[in-house]
Amino acid sequence: MKRFKFMFSKVSFLDFPYVSLFFSTVLPPRGRRHVLVQLDRSDDDNNAARTLSFYGNIYPFKDRFEDVGVPGALTVINPSQHNDYVRFLELKLDDACKQKVQEVLEDVLKGLPLYFINMAGSADPMASWLLQQPSIVEAEGP
Repeated sequence: MKRFKFMFSKVSFLDFPYVSLFFSTVLPPRGRRHVLVQLDRSDDDNNAARTLSFYGNIYPFKDRFEDVGVPGALTVINPSQHNDYVRFLELKLDDACKQKVQEVLEDVLKGLPLYFINMAGSADPMASWLLQQPSIVEAEGP
């Protein structure tokens, strides 16, 4: 039995650099395989209607989006590429809309990390609220 004894004191985590990945959260890389969420505002008024769009790899969540009543449409995201299917919510600054967004983030997307593209501006109260959600990761600026 002694011949199977391991000497853990001589092994360090530096010898196995891939082990450190198990102890930290790594954000997903950018690309078409990930879900992106974009906030747009129609006017400069704080009470203006906002649109929260979900696009990217949303097809695996198709049934869940339909179950909670989030509509979708085929639209052009980038003119140099093909059309993308987008799910969207029309929002106002009230608790009912925030509850609907939380339902989508938690029940539909199950806490999946989402890249957030803020087209409404950094001073927008809805954008500030979205950035406080645990699954929202702010995308780099242009």
